[in-house]
Amino acid sequence: MLQQSLQRLANGDIGSLPVLLGLVLIAVVFQIANSNFLTPLNLTNLMVQISSVGTIAVGVVLVLLIGEIDLSVGAVSGLCAGLMGVLSVKLGLPGVPTVLLSLLAGFLIGLFQGWWITKLHVPSFVVTLAGYLGWQGALVWVLCSTGIINLNDLFIVGLANTRLPVWLGWTIGAAAVAIFLLASAGLQIRKSRQSLHSQSVLAVILRGMVIAIVVLGPVAIMSVNRNPRGNVPGMGVPTAVVILLAIIIAFNFLTKRTRYGRYVFAVGGGRNRRDEPVWRARQHLVSPARGPDHRRYRKRYGPAGLCLLGAVHDYRGRIVGGGYYRRVFESTAGTDRSVSPKGGNTEIRLT
Repeated sequence: MLQQSLQRLANGDIGSLPVLLGLVLIAVVFQIANSNFLTPLNLTNLMVQISSVGTIAVGVVLVLLIGEIDLSVGAVSGLCAGLMGVLSVKLGLPGVPTVLLSLLAGFLIGLFQGWWITKLHVPSFVVTLAGYLGWQGALVWVLCSTGIINLNDLFIVGLANTRLPVWLGWTIGAAAVAIFLLASAGLQIRKSRQSLHSQSVLAVILRGMVIAIVVLGPVAIMSVNRNPRGNVPGMGVPTAVVILLAIIIAFNFLTKRTRYGRYVFAVGGGRNRRDEPVWRARQHLVSPARGPDHRRYRKRYGPAGLCLLGAVHDYRGRIVGGGYYRRVFESTAGTDRSVSPKGGNTEIRLT
């Protein structure tokens, strides 16, 4: 694992290293400017503030993966929040129905904009730019002359301000790490059974240790009493952070463990590359498969078979594109032993 990482760095594939170095630099600079920056109180407040932006970012990832763009996310988020405030304060609805109706409004807005993009083939830049302006106007109309709404509903306010008991925070963090380790081990076992490339046990353990530090480290910080005066205990993981973690896990499962997620990667890989085989994979994903070989792959491998079969020449089993198709296929194959990776490409024998 270490050799592979060093090899990628030597080849210029630095991955998320600039982001990590940037975070370290920011922490150092702000700590020098203010000695309270790295205190548990401030770090917890930052995590709570990040949760809203992080939730939006997770949803935008799906848009970016298919090669599109959404300029209206901020306006839609503000409109849904304003709608929630009006329903709660002015109409007096309970907290749970108010939150559900606001989420439904965001869903319908996304469905409306997606219809323009997918059915009328209007570029996403144009649609979402118009949405950015239009939904801001809708927010002004929803708020009317109020401008500012003070929320008093305990459920809505508690979404960001409620703290879990310390023992529950540690339990959730440990459970998240355990689930990751079990899922990683299960994936490597399935790959090895199918004679596919799999990581070593040491690599899985090292990744688990990194995840444990990333998850349990913040839990330890948020479990400290953050009240400067100490007269009222202020410890525990905020609910907003737990919600963000749950959304990240759910979207990770959606993109890596479901047919829909594999469609997203297949479509995004061929965007604006119509002269390459991966674009033909996109055509197979949105149209019925034809021919006996297509039917065989649709039954045996599902989306991975369709994606790969759209990339072969004369259906002889030689895939051009190498690593990308190999990763897509290895993430889905698991029922047939007629798959054998060779070198940088992947060879498939139709049986």
